[in-house]
Amino acid sequence: MEKPDSRVVAIEITDDIVKKKESPCSQFHHYFLKQLGQLTGDDPRKLLHCVKVGCALLLVSLLYLIEPLYEQVGDNAMWAIMTVVVMFEYTAGATLSKGLNRASGTILGGVLGLLVGILAQKLDRKASAACISVFVFVIGATATRFRFVPTIKRRYDYGIVVFLLTYNLVAVSGHREEQIMRLASDRLAMIAFGFTVTIMISLIIFPVSAGDELHKSLVSKFKNIKGSLEECIDEIFKDVDGKEKPQTRSTSKSYISVMHSKSADELMPSDSMKITFKYSCKELVSEISGTLGELAESIEKKKKCRSHELINGQLSAAAMAINADIAEYKWTMLKNEGDNRSILEIDMLPISCLAFVLLEIGEKVQELAKEVEELGDLASFYGS
Repeated sequence: MEKPDSRVVAIEITDDIVKKKESPCSQFHHYFLKQLGQLTGDDPRKLLHCVKVGCALLLVSLLYLIEPLYEQVGDNAMWAIMTVVVMFEYTAGATLSKGLNRASGTILGGVLGLLVGILAQKLDRKASAACISVFVFVIGATATRFRFVPTIKRRYDYGIVVFLLTYNLVAVSGHREEQIMRLASDRLAMIAFGFTVTIMISLIIFPVSAGDELHKSLVSKFKNIKGSLEECIDEIFKDVDGKEKPQTRSTSKSYISVMHSKSADELMPSDSMKITFKYSCKELVSEISGTLGELAESIEKKKKCRSHELINGQLSAAAMAINADIAEYKWTMLKNEGDNRSILEIDMLPISCLAFVLLEIGEKVQELAKEVEELGDLASFYGS
């Protein structure tokens, strides 16, 4: 009797085979999750904010969907929905600020519109229309004039817009509605309901602070500038180093493009200039990058960094090395005459631009170090 063949056959399963076995629903599910991840990025709070807005809209929509509630409020339920849509912001502070603007504008506009409507109802039909028209024009023009005042526009522009909207709707409705008081109270009640729902969900359910967003944004900018400077210097001196480093970040492209005010041939220094200034430029960029990384870590972890005097001393020492190279090259240039001197002057231009830009960046980083140190003292960062 023959023994069965015990050999093991390995079958390679490729992605194409797996995709063929997936159902259309499964493929749509993977595609939806992929697109959702691209929309929200690496921050799950954005997805949470979407869920919070959806929940708030669902709650106020129940005034329409549940029959007993709709019989009580009627079409005025749309005011609650409008309030949620225009009020809900990503951060809790922005939502609260917008909510207070809307509440102030709604109350003032509703009260003033109510007074105009009551006054108009005491007149005959033609006089009522004329009275409402005059008040609509005067108050609309006056409120719009206030929107051009810089301090008011910056803080209360949204409140003035809500004031105009509420005032005109209430005042004009008084010309057709007999029970203007009930109409105004019902609308104000729905706006108050939408305001309450928005504030409760925004402030209670995983609130997002604007300070946290500013904190993360500041740290991210420090890190991006640090990486961009390093890549810029590596790109300039890659021929001298004898190796070409691949681009790992896209942030440097925007910074490098700013320096490209002329053609690449005109801006690119010669190999001799690169060799002369390679060490000093890289040394200064290394100090700047290290300082930016330290400042970013200090803000991110709320930890005190080195004193700005120590940081300034190291940056100044690196800057002096560049100044020494510039002075040495100028001396070499002065010793030459004729065509050689002209060639040296042309070669000097691009590297001088780079050197002076780096020196200016170093000065700004010194100012940043002082500001971050003061921030650490005010915010009581723990010791290093």
